[in-house]
Amino acid sequence: MSALYIGLMSGTSLDGIDAALVEFKEENIQLIEFEYFPFSKSIIKDIQSLSQPNSAISLKKYGSIDAPKSTGKEYFSPAWLNNKLSTYIECKPEDIQASLCQLTAETITEAIMLYAPLTDHTLICGGGMHNSYLINSIRQRLTHPVSSTAEFGVNPDYVEAMAFAWLARQTINNLPGNLTEVTGAKKPVTLGAIYHGSK
Repeated sequence: MSALYIGLMSGTSLDGIDAALVEFKEENIQLIEFEYFPFSKSIIKDIQSLSQPNSAISLKKYGSIDAPKSTGKEYFSPAWLNNKLSTYIECKPEDIQASLCQLTAETITEAIMLYAPLTDHTLICGGGMHNSYLINSIRQRLTHPVSSTAEFGVNPDYVEAMAFAWLARQTINNLPGNLTEVTGAKKPVTLGAIYHGSK
């Protein structure tokens, strides 16, 4: 029996809004349709300008935590960030943005070097592929090639929206959405919540 699910991903990675219609049939997954609604060039330029480093802020690295691990708003949240910034006076928004971008690049590259040291080619997908400053930071930290999944036939914009379609399917059918060997969770659990809108 097949079923269709829609996954939506907002542009937290400087791109826009992605929508994927995905068909799930037993163990087979097929992308039926994908729509991408990009942000305007002016909005992208404004956001990217915040990622240029001025004075990097020293933040605790998530990468220093031993695997398996997972994270979410319980770790990276406004409260977490405000606590880290409490010792900095008159910290500029662009400094905060640049530091978080640097944290992202360091976390990714350090994890690759620590857990997959034999990697000879890193493929990047998701909206972050459109963040040239982030990608260049990753490339500078790795000695092997770093490419978009588009070079291998998988559009980087599709991945996150398709993942949310899969998560929607798991939640609606009360199926687990986590891999315990990756996150370190004690058991498989159904993730997320369902909120019914009013008519």
